[in-house]
Amino acid sequence: MAAVKHPRARFITVYGRKPVLEALGDRRLVCHRLRVATGARGDTLARILAVARERKVAVERVPAAVVSRLSRRPNQDQGVVLDVEAPHMDDLASALAGDAPPDLYVLPDGLTTPANLGLLLRSCVAAQAALVLPGRGVPDLGPRVIKASAGTAWRATVLRSKDAATAADTLAAHGVALVGLDAAAPASIYDGPLPSPLVWVVGGETGGISPALADRLDQRRAIPMAPTAESLNAAVAASIALFETRRRRPFSPSRDG
Repeated sequence: MAAVKHPRARFITVYGRKPVLEALGDRRLVCHRLRVATGARGDTLARILAVARERKVAVERVPAAVVSRLSRRPNQDQGVVLDVEAPHMDDLASALAGDAPPDLYVLPDGLTTPANLGLLLRSCVAAQAALVLPGRGVPDLGPRVIKASAGTAWRATVLRSKDAATAADTLAAHGVALVGLDAAAPASIYDGPLPSPLVWVVGGETGGISPALADRLDQRRAIPMAPTAESLNAAVAASIALFETRRRRPFSPSRDG
């Protein structure tokens, strides 16, 4: 019997009036519970409540402090949060212990720009890879990430873990090879075989792979570039590595991506 997912692993919490209204307006999305701060008013909020009633989404009036606790963005939530089902989101350890874990992953280590995380989500869906999302050191799946993902955040396989080091240890314990993207690595992503299953570890925009993750790597691989080029955008580099992996391996017809 499949394990029951923890509620936090099943939903993306959308906050802010415009993002919430857009999510409610997308009939492809399954919306579960709308929470509105007591005393919140306004035309946009009235439209939100009208669409929620039309879609039979449960609505709760709660203290503003509850909304802020749920959004974790009190200066941005505008008194409203919505739980939207993400069918391919799960806890990393649970997914690895399941019947058919992914064969390809990417683990961002200190990637701090929401636009980069959104771009990486798009690439993960296209390359049929799972994004391992640390609970610290990277943006959560907020409105800016969702917008940058061009809507693919809802369909992406996102596997949550406490932090990047814990994620690396969990992956390694299940036989997943950790391969770091490192411009100084002696071997390129095109040299020789790639391990399977594998996780590409991509460092942050300025600091690269952290020492904690560097010590856990099984391999390092570089992306060949022209001598005049200094570096690639972190999300772009990870995307190149994902698609080089998929060039060598067929897509699974049983997975959505």
